[in-house]
Amino acid sequence: MLGLKQGQNALDKAVKSSDHDESVLQQPRYWMRAITWGLIGTTAFGVGWLCLAKTEEIVVATGKLDPLGAVKEIQMPVGGIADEILVEDGDRVTAGQVVMRLDTESSSQQLKSNLQSIISKEEQLKLKTYELKRYQQLNDEEVTMLSGKLKLENKILSRYQDLAEQGASSELQFLQQRNKVQEVQGKLSQTKVDRLRQTAILQQAIQRMKSELSDLQAKRTEAEVTLKYQALRSPVNGVVFDLKPRSTGYAAQGTETVMKIVPFDKLQANVEVPSRDIGFVRVGMPADISIDSFPATDFGVLEGTVKSVGSDALPPDQ
Repeated sequence: MLGLKQGQNALDKAVKSSDHDESVLQQPRYWMRAITWGLIGTTAFGVGWLCLAKTEEIVVATGKLDPLGAVKEIQMPVGGIADEILVEDGDRVTAGQVVMRLDTESSSQQLKSNLQSIISKEEQLKLKTYELKRYQQLNDEEVTMLSGKLKLENKILSRYQDLAEQGASSELQFLQQRNKVQEVQGKLSQTKVDRLRQTAILQQAIQRMKSELSDLQAKRTEAEVTLKYQALRSPVNGVVFDLKPRSTGYAAQGTETVMKIVPFDKLQANVEVPSRDIGFVRVGMPADISIDSFPATDFGVLEGTVKSVGSDALPPDQ
C-alpha cells in the first residue's frame, strides 16, 4: 500500500509539473503577439504620417547684411582741404552734426578776387553800352545833317539846270554843283554803312563782355557754395564708416566721397539662393540669420522674415 501511495503522489507531481510548464509556454506566445501587433501599428502610423505630414526644408545661403535705409555718402567739394576732422570710424553722429571742417582761406580769396573781376567787367560793359548808344546818336545827327545838305544841294542843282537851259548860267557851274551833290550823297551812304559796321563791332564786344560776366558770376556762385559747405554735416543719425581723411591737410581729388554714414535703421539681408533651393523659399517664411563675426554657437541668431523673392526666382512646387 505504501508503494502504491508513493506512486500516486509521484504521478500527481508529474501532472502538476506538466500544467505549470504549459502555462509557462503560453506566456511567451502572448507577449510575442503583442509585440508583433505593436510593430505593425507603429509602421502603419509612420507610413501614414510620411504620406500626410509636411516636412521642413532648411535652405542655407550666404549674403550681405545692409541697413534698410541707404548708406549716406558725404563728399568733399572740388579743391577742398581738410582743416579739422571731428569724427573717427565707428563714432555715432546725429543729423546736422558737423563731422569735418575745411580750409576757408583759399575759397575766401577766390571769392574776393572773383567779386573784383565782376565789378570791373560790369563797369566795362556799362562803358561799352554807353559807347554804342553815343555812337548811334552821333551817327543819327550826321545822317540828318547830310540828308538836309543833300536836299539843299539838289535844290541848287535844279536851279542851275534851269538857268543853264535859259542860257543864264554856264555849263561849268552846273557840273560843279552836280559834283557837290554826288559828294554829299556819297558821304551820306558811307555814314549809313559805317553805322552798320561799327554797331556790329560794338554789339559783338558787348556780347563777349556779357558772356565773360556770366562766367564770372557762375564762378562766384560756385565759390559761395564752396564757402558755404566748408563745414561738412551728417545728413542722418548713424555711424561713421569708411573715413578716408586721417589727418588735416587732406585734399580731395575732384568731388570725392570722404566718409559714409550708416543710418540707425533695421537691417536687411540680401542673399543669393541656389536655383535648386529657390523653389522652397516663399514670402513670409521665417529666417534665422547668422553673422560671421558673431558665431551663432556663441551669440545665437537673428530672427527675420522673408520679405521678397527676386523676380528671376523659380515658383515653389505645389
